[in-house]
Amino acid sequence: MNINSIDYYIPDQKVPIKEILDKYEDKDLPKELGDRAEVQFFFERFIGLSEVRINNDLDETGFIRKSFQSLNLDLSEIKLIIDFSCSPFFNFKNMGHYIKTEYSLINADVLNISGALCANLDIALVYASKLYQRHTNNKILFCGGTKIPDPKRLAGSFSIMGDSFGYLITDFIDDQFELIDFEITTVSGLYKEQESENQSIIMTDMHLKCLSVLFNRHNKDNIKQILIPNGFPLLITQSLQQVGFDKEKIYIKNITKGHFAYMDSLINLKDFIMENPDFKGEILVIGISYSGTIVASIYNIK
Repeated sequence: MNINSIDYYIPDQKVPIKEILDKYEDKDLPKELGDRAEVQFFFERFIGLSEVRINNDLDETGFIRKSFQSLNLDLSEIKLIIDFSCSPFFNFKNMGHYIKTEYSLINADVLNISGALCANLDIALVYASKLYQRHTNNKILFCGGTKIPDPKRLAGSFSIMGDSFGYLITDFIDDQFELIDFEITTVSGLYKEQESENQSIIMTDMHLKCLSVLFNRHNKDNIKQILIPNGFPLLITQSLQQVGFDKEKIYIKNITKGHFAYMDSLINLKDFIMENPDFKGEILVIGISYSGTIVASIYNIK
């Protein structure tokens, strides 16, 4: 798989997290963090998150159009549109079909990937890499967005979510961005997404199992960089260290931007590539969702 183009749009408007938290009743705040002031202190002091990017001015259709105007996007030769958005993060049914119609992509099929929530894109990339044959010019447009209604921005004790839109275009002429191994673990029991309850122990155990299986068959010493979600940074960092990774390998620059659900992998991959244009070697990309799915994918950048 090759990455032809990758980009994202985040609104300029910033809202202090105190203003976000004030829209929640006490019973809906993460109990393990204490009272309202302690919740705010935790996010500001330990996560490094003081404000959230939001879009209050546009509905979903307007947000898509605004985003496409802001992105350097070439939609020619697209054969498949994969929409990895899902409710409640982006309440726009059939966004892929809308993009196909709005931008006259007459030769494109449409597929929606949902259910894994914050790991949607990670699963979509794995599926596409396995389904498409190499040495074919089948260009895929992966697109997704978050426009989260209040009070739905709080992701338990892990992060606070912001609004975003982005895309990734790939082809399969060769393998400059090669998926060489992956592991997907799904644990039952978290489908209710009860974000006010502390599920850290379950999710840590799930994460450790996924990583252990993957690195029982792959040499972890080959991994040069690790991209993690902007949500769950403490949990994931601790789990990675438990299986033997150095903290210095973990890309954490964007944690202070906030959590953008399934958009985190795209945002972090774009920024990492831009910051390291000459990088060659293996990277580990992690997607994890509050509904009970974790995806750990190893890509070789050539």
